[in-house]
Amino acid sequence: MKEKLKNFWDDIKTYIAPIFIIVAIGVIVVISICKCVVEVKMQNAQNGGVIVEATIVNVRSYGSSGMIGEFRTRGDKSFETIYNYIDVDGTIYSGTAKAGYNTEKEAKQHIGEKIEIYIDGKGNSIAKGNKTNPTQYIIVAIIFFIIDVAIIAFVIWSKIPYRHKDNNSYEEIIIEYEENKRD
Repeated sequence: MKEKLKNFWDDIKTYIAPIFIIVAIGVIVVISICKCVVEVKMQNAQNGGVIVEATIVNVRSYGSSGMIGEFRTRGDKSFETIYNYIDVDGTIYSGTAKAGYNTEKEAKQHIGEKIEIYIDGKGNSIAKGNKTNPTQYIIVAIIFFIIDVAIIAFVIWSKIPYRHKDNNSYEEIIIEYEENKRD
């Protein structure tokens, strides 16, 4: 019984790192798919929505990783303005009006300004002039899904020979198979 328990814990230790990596990559895939869904909803609002006037109500900061195509040093923050619109049914529409301000003061100067946004009547909106790109999230999800499947396949493949016979190497299993084949 102790030997079986020891083997069980050895197997668990062998699988902890791959399982952690598989789960982490799975989380990236799920987040990418969720972001893609949000982007598609914003794109639908932009393509078939109604233009209304919203008010910039707030400012928020984000790290340098949020900027693509701008050169910033690690740890620098950028600021974006947030709009808000409430339709006649009471549905609240909120989102980024404009991003990329270098200082909070610069961004706060725009609070109270009116901007045009697209709304779809279902709670989805996007500021006029902002772009959506759901394709990038789909590509990320596909790439990481393929990596995840490859890791799973590798883990399974690497353990198959050891399932046939205890404490035999792969070469011994092949030799035994060939000897049994001759008989």
